[in-house]
Amino acid sequence: MAPKLITVLCLGFCLNQKICPHAGAQDKFSLSAWPSPVVPLGGRVTLSCHSHLRFVIWTIFQTTGTRSHELHTGLSNNITISPVTPEHAGTYRCVGIYKHASKWSAESNSLKIIVTAFSLHPGGPHDEAGREVDPLLQL
Repeated sequence: MAPKLITVLCLGFCLNQKICPHAGAQDKFSLSAWPSPVVPLGGRVTLSCHSHLRFVIWTIFQTTGTRSHELHTGLSNNITISPVTPEHAGTYRCVGIYKHASKWSAESNSLKIIVTAFSLHPGGPHDEAGREVDPLLQL
């Protein structure tokens, strides 16, 4: 085979790997919580799914035991939960569907949301009666 042809074929293969990535380790998502995965009861948290690949539809779901509950499916890669209730505590993951294929991605890392039984006030955590509480108290 001519050296130029081999060079062109190799260049095409390399470009294909960059432009058209396939399912695998490189499509791993990450899921984050803002402002924090530790949320006071009645507070607010935004879950965001991140990937360097382009997707059309995103799904964020909560897993409790062996059951999964779809929390959000749509064009947006995030959802805001407000007000947070004890039922929102748990493990979350997300997936996306590829723009030019009908194939779902691998699941993201798991993210544990902890709902605390206190609200944050200047000077530290306090319960509704204004008493200081242990910041690690969970519901």
